[in-house]
Amino acid sequence: VGYGYYNACVNQGYASRGWYRNVGEQEGIPVHEIVKAYPHLFPEDREAVINFISQATKGHADNFNREIRVLRDNGKTTWTKVNMLVRQYAPQDGIIEIISINYDITQLKETEEMLIRAKENAEESDRMKTAFLASMSHEIRTPLNAIVGFSGLLPLVSDPEERDMYIHLIDLNNDLLLKIINDMLDLSTIEAGRIEFQPEWFSLTEVLQNAVIEQRRIAPEEVEISAQCPAQDYLIETDKERIRQVLNNLLSNAQKNTLRGSITMAYQVTDYGIEMSVSDTGQGIPANMQERIFQRFEKVDSFKQGAGLGLTICKSIVEAMHGSISVVSTLGEGSTFTVKLPCNVQMAESVLEA
Repeated sequence: VGYGYYNACVNQGYASRGWYRNVGEQEGIPVHEIVKAYPHLFPEDREAVINFISQATKGHADNFNREIRVLRDNGKTTWTKVNMLVRQYAPQDGIIEIISINYDITQLKETEEMLIRAKENAEESDRMKTAFLASMSHEIRTPLNAIVGFSGLLPLVSDPEERDMYIHLIDLNNDLLLKIINDMLDLSTIEAGRIEFQPEWFSLTEVLQNAVIEQRRIAPEEVEISAQCPAQDYLIETDKERIRQVLNNLLSNAQKNTLRGSITMAYQVTDYGIEMSVSDTGQGIPANMQERIFQRFEKVDSFKQGAGLGLTICKSIVEAMHGSISVVSTLGEGSTFTVKLPCNVQMAESVLEA
């Protein structure tokens, strides 16, 4: 706790060692030099303190109470609680006594901020749990209702074509339901920090081409899916299944938002590893959604099927592999998702020879 005294009439004062320390000043500097400038205080705090002293000198104020920020010489910021009081106001006698009591509350403020963050995290966790239950109950119920409904109709259908159509719809909703459950389990594993990677050498060109073949089977005829790979085949060393999962999620997302046009996968070798991209000519993403799209349950079109977890999983996997993912999009023209991933890369022939 620091104590200071200042007589504004004669511009003199004194202070304890603690007072100097709490306002960030070196002991021994004349008090009247400090109270006119308070050089180590944040601008708005400095203005408030100096304004009080000015008003107190004029007889317009008699007490001051404020938490102020002090910028230390080492660049750190601390907090000080300042109380000032006009003990005697007699300018006709040459006396305007202002006393000051201050004490460092940095640890108290840090504890307060920690408690606020804990409260906000708890509230966010509760909000996300509610959002999760609401979203999952809807997303799971939708394909499940279709499966139950069409399965109940099958015994009543005699027309072979109609029967095949119902079976096809049941299969589609089975796949959708399985994907939703797998996404939930994957996200839980990733966020719990239990994700494991199994690096191996493999051809990224082959992975892209296989992904294109798989997606073409379920893509509308109006959408062309292709892969653009370097002329020279490269092998990379990373987790093959996680790369495939990221690419499939990006392809699935592009397909949901592209009714006609094209979807193009590509990759190139960089100084740090590889850079993969998935571009589409779909509906695009509004500017205000481009940062939020990687958050859980966020979807450009809430009526599209899916739980809104695919891009969240992509981001979590890529960042766990020390990479980054971003999107560039123009509304009505399409989007490009880019993944930058550090990894070992070699020409296919050199790896095979080794």
